[in-house]
Amino acid sequence: MKKIFLLLLCSMLGLNAQKLPGPTEIFRQPAFYGNAPRSIAWSPGDSTVAFVWNKAGYPDGDIWLAKVPSGKLRQLTHFNDDFPGQRIDELQWFPDQQRLLFIWKGDIYTIRPESQQEAVALTVTPTCELVPRISPNGRYVSFVRDNTLRLIDIKESREIQLSEIMDANWNAISRYCQDNRYTPYLWTPDETALIIPAYHDHFAEKLYYFDLVNQETRIITIANDKRLLIRDIIWIAGKNRLAIDYLSETLQTRTIVLIDPEIQRIDTVYSRSTDLWCSNFGGKLYWLESGQKLLFGDIQNGYQHIFATGLDRKTPISITRGKWNVFDYIVNPVNDQLYFSANKDDRYEKHIYTIDKKSDKVLNLSYLHGSHDFVLSATGNYIVDIFSTPSTPPELFLTRTFPVSKSRSFLVPDARIPNAAHLNAALDIKMIDPVGGKEIYYKLWYPAGQLSSEKFPLIIFLNNSAGPVGGLHEWKMSNLISQWLSSKGYVVADIDFPGLEQIPNMNASADSTAPWKRQLQLINTVIDELAKNEFIDMTRIGITGFGYNGYLSIMALLTEPDRFSTCVGIPLENRWEPGCSLVDGIIYEQISGRQLSPDLASPETVGQLHGKLLIIHSENTSLLPLIDSQKLIRQMVDHQKRIDFIHYPWEKTVIESDQTYVDLLYKLLEYFDRFL
Repeated sequence: MKKIFLLLLCSMLGLNAQKLPGPTEIFRQPAFYGNAPRSIAWSPGDSTVAFVWNKAGYPDGDIWLAKVPSGKLRQLTHFNDDFPGQRIDELQWFPDQQRLLFIWKGDIYTIRPESQQEAVALTVTPTCELVPRISPNGRYVSFVRDNTLRLIDIKESREIQLSEIMDANWNAISRYCQDNRYTPYLWTPDETALIIPAYHDHFAEKLYYFDLVNQETRIITIANDKRLLIRDIIWIAGKNRLAIDYLSETLQTRTIVLIDPEIQRIDTVYSRSTDLWCSNFGGKLYWLESGQKLLFGDIQNGYQHIFATGLDRKTPISITRGKWNVFDYIVNPVNDQLYFSANKDDRYEKHIYTIDKKSDKVLNLSYLHGSHDFVLSATGNYIVDIFSTPSTPPELFLTRTFPVSKSRSFLVPDARIPNAAHLNAALDIKMIDPVGGKEIYYKLWYPAGQLSSEKFPLIIFLNNSAGPVGGLHEWKMSNLISQWLSSKGYVVADIDFPGLEQIPNMNASADSTAPWKRQLQLINTVIDELAKNEFIDMTRIGITGFGYNGYLSIMALLTEPDRFSTCVGIPLENRWEPGCSLVDGIIYEQISGRQLSPDLASPETVGQLHGKLLIIHSENTSLLPLIDSQKLIRQMVDHQKRIDFIHYPWEKTVIESDQTYVDLLYKLLEYFDRFL
């Protein structure tokens, strides 16, 4: 049976065999892995879609416009035509549909798409403006500068400082809110007040309520003497109340409260606690006017679902059910229609769904096999569908929601981005976790055209614990690197193991209080399955990973010395994959403070090591190291164990970034060639 499988595999891979690009070729291309357009913004009347993009594939871009429904494209700005320059962020339409607002070089600009005029700067300062928000009627633009909340009165052309200095990490807060589509602060619908958490670092226990009519500031206490990670704030207009979703400082409790600002009454409508930490999924709130309910997300039986709850504190109603994960969701305020992206039948696909109110049936609005993300139009009549696959760079489709129409492409990647059909040589495999009963997914890359009676070493590549479609699109650099390693004579297994946030929600074992143990248990389950293949040399297993997965790789080598031969651990964050989120940083602090990770620098652990370890250490003060590298190196030296160490000051290096990563990849391969 094994030989039949081997012959079948050889024939499958032989059809796709071709010369693969090496790291130098990969990075020489303008963003070879493709760049999905950013900051997609619908005009209030659905006539135009604005977005930031570079048609040559470079990571920074300019503002483009697409007319609806024709899809005709027009480039609006020319800041970054040829090469990466200054990033454009926070693209927003004014309510009059005549102007766009954005941030460039740290300042706030506006531009009129229908005129031929250049962009106009609303601010010109040496420091950066953050999280600008246009007021509901368009008279004001609020923003944060130097940790103070400020206001530009467009009508009177003057700037007003509303708050005193807040001891806040607004860079981290703004990234966190932007990545998760959470609200950092909000305007009341009548434009008479601004409400913002009183942040210290990235926590807050009260709100500032700036009454612009009476020119006074009120303080609203959310929880006495508690530091809270506030995720989302919405205003329920008909009830003149605030709904707030927050996590406790330890992330062990998730709460949704309703606040009446006039009498400062606080009602808890939903609360959930865990022994470890709550997931960051589901903090986005929506008010369903027709049903007088709050809609939010949470985890049930290890899967991400959508729930609705009334204000009577009864048990929430599950909107989605079953063995599928919801990634993103939004409600059209015009008719309370829900739209969400999720994977249901295939772990390696993500589709867009809505629910037919008449039949309660779930309707699939996307039809292409792959990964879909979406941005709903202002009226809810259209969706911009961001589509990609492992071998297809991101492109945009336009879909009409009701009646549902077939998607029509209006943005296709530039032809200079090379074809990557060889990625189809990877095999997607599913198996059942014997402990928790859930599916485990992993991808396998083989040395195409070389499979015979020879045995190949195995590399476990831990590069994406969030899942294959956890981000905006599936066209990822990690796929290319795994393919490149396999072309050098290795079998590469990229395992979709659960991230740290998912561990408390799994049907785990007695080791559930040590998340890394549960993760390694799943990784070992896959390795045991791979051992059944006669073309893998199970005496030569290497493991590698970036960020937290770099730590996990080192843990695997040091805690299971008889299984792993070699490790290349790249522990701290770099810009290769999406960076460490605010929640991840707090989880790392919890792991260290509550001693939920092993002491890898102990004499007992180091003394039993058989394999070889290379630590490539970056310089990032925003993350708390889970391993004391200096202590580990001293213990290795004392026990006469082989350890190699490279320090890369990523952002401070004089080498160009792309050259740095090419160099890193070759060092990774060289280490495996020498010791695996």
